Amino acid sequence: MIFILSVVKSRKNSRAQKKIVEDICRENNIIWHPLPYTKSPPVLSTLKDVRHITKKAFELNRIHHFDMVHCRGYISSLAGFENEKKAGERLFFSICAASGQMRKWMPAAGT
Repeated sequence: MIFILSVVKSRKNSRAQKKIVEDICRENNIIWHPLPYTKSPPVLSTLKDVRHITKKAFELNRIHHFDMVHCRGYISSLAGFENEKKAGERLFFSICAASGQMRKWMPAAGT
């Protein structure tokens, strides 16, 4: 079973977008746990998000006993490393350089 724990920004069309993600997850037997994103104050809000992610991930791991945790980014890896220490699960950490802002510096496919 796959669980996704994500921090989600509130947006205008967030209900419609949330429904789309929920449907995709349901169709693929993925259990999604969205957490609210906090924006301010800048540094403290990030620490708050990390604390929420860590707490939720540890709670889910206690129930479901994960074999592995994948973190995609530095902020989520803080929670992943903390849970790795506490629960002993394996951590797979990756950085995706092809996201948003990085695309403008990367050549288009086939060029």
